[in-house]
Amino acid sequence: MHDLAVVHDLAVVHDLAVAHDLAVVHDLAVPLDLAVALDQTVLHDLSTPGDLSTGVTGCTTTGGVPDELRCTGLYASWFARSIATDARAYAPGFSLWSDGAMKSRWLYLPPGETIDVTDANEWRFPVGTKVWKEFRLVVGGIERRVETRFLWKTTNTGVATDDWVHTTYVWSTDESTATRLTGGLWPVPGTASATAIPGSSTAPYAGYEIPSDTKCVQCHEGRKDFLLSVEGVLTAAPEASGVTYAVLQQEAQLTSSNGNHLIPMSSLQIPGVAAERNALGHFQANCGVCCHNPNTGSPQRLRLEIDPVGKSTPATALATTAASSTINQPVYNSAPYPVGTQYYRLRPTDPTRSGTYLRDGRRDLYQMPPVCTHASSDEMQAATADWIAYMTPGHGYPAPAP
Repeated sequence: MHDLAVVHDLAVVHDLAVAHDLAVVHDLAVPLDLAVALDQTVLHDLSTPGDLSTGVTGCTTTGGVPDELRCTGLYASWFARSIATDARAYAPGFSLWSDGAMKSRWLYLPPGETIDVTDANEWRFPVGTKVWKEFRLVVGGIERRVETRFLWKTTNTGVATDDWVHTTYVWSTDESTATRLTGGLWPVPGTASATAIPGSSTAPYAGYEIPSDTKCVQCHEGRKDFLLSVEGVLTAAPEASGVTYAVLQQEAQLTSSNGNHLIPMSSLQIPGVAAERNALGHFQANCGVCCHNPNTGSPQRLRLEIDPVGKSTPATALATTAASSTINQPVYNSAPYPVGTQYYRLRPTDPTRSGTYLRDGRRDLYQMPPVCTHASSDEMQAATADWIAYMTPGHGYPAPAP
């Protein structure tokens, strides 16, 4: 049948191969990779994305990992960019700073499977769990997708780096494709700037970095089951949204052999007044889940641990390891600081001699976090400074060390 008319609701642009006498009417506002063959009737009402093809035909893999994002299961329709119903949006209460990138996250748990929270500090995820995190930047005055990171638990040997696929898909400039990139990219074209980016005081800005698979491991190996941010403290925070701790409990998607799945959300809160809580939340997301925690052996502990006996987070900010391992504790690496002056990880009321505050604001050999960020976070520094200012004897804190 050669005189076939294909009519589309004109909200989507098509990269369309049409043969012979095929008449096609398109409004070309949004890219779409669509091939139409002879003798095929294509009638799409694009106001209902479920009527579209999913766009997963012709998928290839390398080492068992999809070569294209469209083949990972995130999208119900790649053409319409509609998210699959079983890929559920979530956001932790506090988020890792990513050089000002806007982010969206999705979690997929296999039907009938649950998260084992027998160790409340080390959640264990079922085989088949998938997580995606999309990063968007304003490039050339236009907000666009830049990368989507993908984690997929494929085995359960107990060796996290073997059990999880961890890779990144880089979006083309027109967002028509997102292909796997294992070696990273820096700087992303168009992102370097002579001036600071929004949310940062770092200038010039060297540009946005898409991490290599190897750099991903540097952060994710801080958890025994690899996945960051999907954990008790960050999902129980009131600022969390989507698939929160409360949702996981209500849907019976948490299990344990010791009753930990029944711990109330109120027992997992970040303690303290606003200045304390805000700093501890930022430490949790930016430092504690990945590096400064018992798993890495770091002497500076910036992760809120849930007490296995009391089944709760510490009752006060002063009772946290973030306080005991930092306040008036000498810095263990003096190289970043001027000779002759004693610096401390956190010195009450004094950010100028607080190493944590200073290194959060640097972007060089001694910066924190150490990888994949080329602009400091003003919000992170402000949160740390507010806590330092609050550390007075009147609030129960010790006097500044000499």
